[in-house]
Amino acid sequence: MKLLVIGVSSYDTIIDVEHLPKMNKDLTIWPKNVHYSIGGTGAGKALALSTLPVSTTLATDLGDDEYKDKILDYLDKSKLNIIRLKADVSTTHTNIMHDNGKRISIFTSSPKMVEYKDSLEKEIMNSDLVFLNINDYCRQYIPLIKKYNKLCVVDIHDYIDGSSYHQEFIDCADILFVSHVHIGHHEDFLRRMIKNKSFVVITKAEEGSIAIDNNNKIYYQLAYKSLPFVDSNGAGDSFSVAFVYYYFKTKNTVSSLKFASVMSAYTCASKDIYNKDVSYETIEKVLDEESFLP
Repeated sequence: MKLLVIGVSSYDTIIDVEHLPKMNKDLTIWPKNVHYSIGGTGAGKALALSTLPVSTTLATDLGDDEYKDKILDYLDKSKLNIIRLKADVSTTHTNIMHDNGKRISIFTSSPKMVEYKDSLEKEIMNSDLVFLNINDYCRQYIPLIKKYNKLCVVDIHDYIDGSSYHQEFIDCADILFVSHVHIGHHEDFLRRMIKNKSFVVITKAEEGSIAIDNNNKIYYQLAYKSLPFVDSNGAGDSFSVAFVYYYFKTKNTVSSLKFASVMSAYTCASKDIYNKDVSYETIEKVLDEESFLP
């Protein structure tokens, strides 16, 4: 299986605090921990895929600066083919992790100009499936995805219903993922969004997930909670790639939601945006030995 991910990679500062105190005129916080890592939903999906038995290419924006080398050094440790999309600056990002999994996400730099790479047409043509992220430059590749009739997976993250920015990405998606954060009536949303799609999945953090298929059947899955929780960075990316990978392997929606739930939990047990120690065999062993909500 040959997969292509198009989307951002960033250099991240992760700040862990017990909780955020009430704001006054000034605020001083002493963190539990600060560390630096790779971030971004392009890198998150590609790195998660690198732990599975698939061939993965990541096309990602990088500037000519110190952060480019730090990001590439991290990506070089994975089993990925990297295509650099030249940008005016690399993306940098700070996450303030607080109150058991909540997050304040601050983009400290992001590119205004990212090159369009003609060579990606061949990559799209030769891929079995494209994970297309919602960075603005990614929409340039939608016509090629449609031209070659490629299966397209899109994660619209903390989508606010009716957002015009996301509509082109939503229309392109065969499989759509969304966070529950701003979604009110989940089942109504799923039934409305499934038109012309194979699956729509709402991820609900510690509450699990809810999905619908193109037969309008709704599925519920509890989160897997048997691993220690570190932070939630990358959990959604791991969930989406794991679900897609396992569904195309098994054609079983229930098993795929379980597989995704376990892989997401392993990511939450790591301080990075994926868990480098997880594997297909690791997750299969969990599914064989443990039973949670069918």
